[in-house]
Amino acid sequence: MGAEVTIYEQQLVGGEVWYRIGTNRWVHSNWVRLLPAAGPTVVSAEAFAAPASGSRLPAGWVLRLGAQRAFGPSTTFPVVGTATHNQSFDVLQISGSGSNTWYRIGADQWLHAGGVRLASLSSRPASIGRTERWVAVRLAQQTFVAYLGDTPVYAGMAATGLPGTPTVRGIFRTWLRLPTGKMSGGRPRGYYYLEDVTWTTYFYSGYALHTAYWHDAFGSPRSHGCVNLSPYDAWWLYQWSAAGGSRSPAVHVF
Repeated sequence: MGAEVTIYEQQLVGGEVWYRIGTNRWVHSNWVRLLPAAGPTVVSAEAFAAPASGSRLPAGWVLRLGAQRAFGPSTTFPVVGTATHNQSFDVLQISGSGSNTWYRIGADQWLHAGGVRLASLSSRPASIGRTERWVAVRLAQQTFVAYLGDTPVYAGMAATGLPGTPTVRGIFRTWLRLPTGKMSGGRPRGYYYLEDVTWTTYFYSGYALHTAYWHDAFGSPRSHGCVNLSPYDAWWLYQWSAAGGSRSPAVHVF
């Protein structure tokens, strides 16, 4: 497996394409696989959270391409259409439980819980003040919600650590923010090196919330321990956390 790089420039030399990936560093196009940009999983805070009430949560996202929308909360009902990957929706009603849970997302439109990820309200930990900014990362659902005290202001999907490299659990304070930087690590066979990882907010040792430009698999564990976010979501949290004042925003991973 190769390293992920940022392409700064493209030149045609002798009929062949070369990419500049750093200062005085070029690579032939045959050795590069271009990846599509990962879009935002949520457009605005208002789309998911009514001010001061949180009445718009829970909200969800479609995890799989072609997830079927049913006329009712059962596989016995006819299919009325399909949902698109990363499509967001408000949960208007919940039916069933466990593996038979269904969410109503519109008039006579239901999605099975197995094909979606859900962001729901979380209780504010006692160590976080009533007016503080904090982020709840829910591992079971692979989602995050940003809060101002008890009020949710933004939500999206995440991709946290794989079983062999789990994301650390607990309540932490963000301690470093970097607009861009390099990341590397892993055991010899799982070594990785990433250039230009943007909008990084560290919350414990080397664990951080940051952009993942190399995949669009948000909603499923994927990382070496960090909380991967779409470029837009990572940018939003980075900017929002800067406005938190002298007391650093908290991150609650559970």
